[in-house]
Amino acid sequence: MALKFCLRCYCLTLLLLSASVLAVPKADEGRVKAVVAYKITHFVVWPEKKGRLNLCTLGSDELSDMMRGIVRQAGKESKIRINAQQLGLDLKQRCDVLYIRNIDQSDINEVLSGLKQWPILTIGDSEEFAHNGGMIGLYTENDKVRFAVNLGAVKQAGLLVKFQLLKLAKVIQ
Repeated sequence: MALKFCLRCYCLTLLLLSASVLAVPKADEGRVKAVVAYKITHFVVWPEKKGRLNLCTLGSDELSDMMRGIVRQAGKESKIRINAQQLGLDLKQRCDVLYIRNIDQSDINEVLSGLKQWPILTIGDSEEFAHNGGMIGLYTENDKVRFAVNLGAVKQAGLLVKFQLLKLAKVIQ
């Protein structure tokens, strides 16, 4: 049993690593970031185990469609529900993960301040996202998708990021 678990963790780490260090043509950057965001959810532990993960998107209908396609392709439609959200809605009861793309920094700040102590994993499309209070910031460096993890924000929300993910991340305290 322990060997099976270790092998599974090793394989997931390799998959995540391969996606996070691949050279990315500019046209595919958004899709690669979406795949990485999906894979990151496998390395996060929520305080209450849920039967179905609610992954919300904010700011891009294209992102919602992309995430639905990724979940469908992975065969995880019964375990992950993709929900497009609008600014101004109460996201606390709707989302376990919130992936934000293409909204103004002032709106991002407002959303993040409203979710600070809630167990909602926040993911954004820049390294600055993690520096500004988000939990995971996806960014491109030397044509490769990378990610930063804000441990303070993760801990404040009561989430746990597994060591396998932290080994691959730029960690922000």
